[in-house]
Amino acid sequence: VEKPMTMISSDEVELYKEDFKSLISSMKKDESLLRLKRRWLMDLPLSKTDQKRIQEILPGGDKILPESFVREGD
Repeated sequence: VEKPMTMISSDEVELYKEDFKSLISSMKKDESLLRLKRRWLMDLPLSKTDQKRIQEILPGGDKILPESFVREGD
């Protein structure tokens, strides 16, 4: 037996829109951070802003090298 469809109120629609916007914003930030980490790992040049962001991300005191430093054949 199928359940009857219920109407969604305009307040609920607004809540869904806000949730959707929040999720999209979070996904964009995650993608941006992932691109930055990839650039750093490939030892590509970073802007001063990106250098500052990567320093905030990396754990302090650890000796972390970009992948290009680790590979001998590159």
